[in-house]
Amino acid sequence: SENFRERRWPPRYFAAVADLLAEQYGMHVILTGLSDESHLVQETWRSLKSVNMVSNLGGQLSFSDYFSLIAVADLVVSADTAAVHLASALNTPVVGLYGPNTPQLYGPWGENGLALYANLDCSPCITNFNSKLNTCRHPRGGGACMRELSAEMVFSAIERTYLIPSAPHRLARLVGAVT
Repeated sequence: SENFRERRWPPRYFAAVADLLAEQYGMHVILTGLSDESHLVQETWRSLKSVNMVSNLGGQLSFSDYFSLIAVADLVVSADTAAVHLASALNTPVVGLYGPNTPQLYGPWGENGLALYANLDCSPCITNFNSKLNTCRHPRGGGACMRELSAEMVFSAIERTYLIPSAPHRLARLVGAVT
């Protein structure tokens, strides 16, 4: 819907995090998205360096397949979309990215959830009080709050929370692995 445009994290940021996960931890990354988002998934794909460690399933999954993929995933990284909520419900480790919405209301829940929030002065600007429709008026342009969450910042938070040996929610597949 129209209010999702302001919630989008830049495709090149997704690509940078995918590259870091693949290069530094040997993780295989799967890109997903609805068929009408395939241009965003393709933009992410074109920005990748580690294409041999990434699969592009954008626009190819039924809801049932998507649900199953989230259920078996080691980690889900998503802007504020259904993926965050499905991963939370399935207790799959999830990183939710927030800018125009507040993670206090819409963030992941459960012990495996991590919400990263830009928390700019103008946020949250997508609320129930404006029917979740908004035109960003930030001086740096639409989506400034999402761009504030850099790929490096997100990767660092993923590392601290899920990947390093002392991580509070260390991913099961890494337990005992040398990193």
